[in-house]
Amino acid sequence: MIYIAHRGLFEGPDKEKENHPDQIRTALKKGYHCEVDLWRIEKEWWLGHDEPKYKTGTSLFANPKVWLHAKNSEALKRLND
Repeated sequence: MIYIAHRGLFEGPDKEKENHPDQIRTALKKGYHCEVDLWRIEKEWWLGHDEPKYKTGTSLFANPKVWLHAKNSEALKRLND
């Protein structure tokens, strides 16, 4: 069975922690897979549910336990390239 931390959360909703890189790292260290909301804005990658909030690098994509949810068409296009 795979447990997935939605937006990196595994203890219930928390708007301050969702998609935060520290929260995602914590969830991964605890053995969860993570679904994260990913944006592509002006050639940069961002995390955030309703808007791009936390700038991130591509190392996140290399982790097989991270599930990417493309939040805009540019993110989807770049992920498919």
